Amino acid sequence: MYDNNNDLFRLNRDHKEVCEMDWSDKVETYNVDDKCGRYKNQSTNIQFHPSSVKFEESASTPETWAKFSHDNIYRAEREKLASVNLRTLIDNILHDVSEDLRMQCVAVNEAFAKRCVELDDTKHKLEYHLNEQHRRVSAHFYITHVILFRLISEVEVITESIESLKKKLLEAEQSLRNLEDTRMNLEKEIAVKTNSIFIDRQKCMAHRTRYPTVLKLAGYR
Repeated sequence: MYDNNNDLFRLNRDHKEVCEMDWSDKVETYNVDDKCGRYKNQSTNIQFHPSSVKFEESASTPETWAKFSHDNIYRAEREKLASVNLRTLIDNILHDVSEDLRMQCVAVNEAFAKRCVELDDTKHKLEYHLNEQHRRVSAHFYITHVILFRLISEVEVITESIESLKKKLLEAEQSLRNLEDTRMNLEKEIAVKTNSIFIDRQKCMAHRTRYPTVLKLAGYR
């Protein structure tokens, strides 16, 4: 199609030049004939030239002139008809291409619309899953926070219990030291009492057994 168009364009341009040259020649010839037709025998600006009225062999006859003009007109009409047919063919091709482009545009628009619907649906699904994840994370965070709060409370209670146990341990250790001191004091006192009993029984009572009787104290033997 491109080559045919270029060939036809070249032929039209060439034949246009031929027609323009033919038209120019005919205008020039007409002007000469018109000027010569006004000359008369009494005209003062005419001159005699030998063989001026002789018909030259290279001159065009009415038949050759008519044939040449007819051929130019025929070729011009032929190229014009070929141009019209080619223009009609090109218009039909352009119409078909335009129709194909329009149908392709409709198909692309439908594909875009379908894709937009799919993307919108995917977006809603992702947003739903995102909200679910947010809800789960929030619930997990709440549970974790509650557990952490309980652990902190338990740690505080355990810390208080440890402090209380440490205090009771100190009190128990002090009580143990007091009991040790009391035990040592009691042991010392028991030892003293035991020694006192020993002295009273072994020493004092032995001497008392040797104490004189009342008769001896009264002077009687």
